[in-house]
Amino acid sequence: MANPISVQDTAVGRVRWALGHVLVAVGGTTVLMLLVGVGAGVTRAVDVGRFGVAGWIALAAFVLLGELGPLLGLDQWAMDLSPFAHVPKLPGGAFTAGSVAALTAIAAVLAVAGLTGLRRRDIM
Repeated sequence: MANPISVQDTAVGRVRWALGHVLVAVGGTTVLMLLVGVGAGVTRAVDVGRFGVAGWIALAAFVLLGELGPLLGLDQWAMDLSPFAHVPKLPGGAFTAGSVAALTAIAAVLAVAGLTGLRRRDIM
């Protein structure tokens, strides 16, 4: 019976070892970005209907509220409509668990509603 390969039999230089890790990190990131891009393209190719368009409009409105609200002198209640106004500005800002917990709960409820709607949808 042959001896199993030991660490001493397969010595690898430090640079080669590090480049192996860098290759995995860069390659993995590239593959993930490619998969996300393909997923976004497939999603766009499928008719997303009114809810998809409404989601993009809401995202654009919230980003504009956050960016242009202070410049336009909007009241705080109007800027609080954006969920981005309730997330702490990290690093350096004060972390408040209450607002993050509330946003997480809202996201969970919306995720359950979306999955429920997906279950009822007739997909061919």
